[in-house]
Amino acid sequence: MRDDDAVRPRAAVADRGGPREEAGGAAQRTTARRRVVPRDVLAPDGLAVLAFEADRLVAALPIGPHTLLVGRAPECQLRLCDPLVSRRHCAIVPTPGLVLLRDLDSANGCFIGGWRVRWEPVCEGSIVELGNSLLRFVRQGSPEWRLLAPRVGGERAMDADCDASPASRAD
Repeated sequence: MRDDDAVRPRAAVADRGGPREEAGGAAQRTTARRRVVPRDVLAPDGLAVLAFEADRLVAALPIGPHTLLVGRAPECQLRLCDPLVSRRHCAIVPTPGLVLLRDLDSANGCFIGGWRVRWEPVCEGSIVELGNSLLRFVRQGSPEWRLLAPRVGGERAMDADCDASPASRAD
């Protein structure tokens, strides 16, 4: 176990209504907790994703009507070269009124706010950790998008050489 594993939770455990022991020792059944989705999550139009590897911007993609695959594999629309990212790590799934992040059974998981997630709605300001990489969700046209997207030409080349050593890749 790494030192930071002891401090950072690795999996969210939701209260699903199982027995819970009260202070007096009597077991009580709790009601299932409902997830509250913030109102701004329900407006996916104009949302984009910025991808960072080791604090370096490597991709900027608008989220369109189709699912974006994220990983190291050549078929991924958002290709990361981080060795801790699986070949098909996760998917960004736009649905009517909602954008979801779906973990595709990756080895190292997807984390939002330090919690491992399987399916999670994302919105402007959401930050997702994938290995040593980060995905940050922003609005197209926001100051952050206008400043950073031109630095990578709006998107990362699909034929990026992820097999090359970091020293041999151009910055």
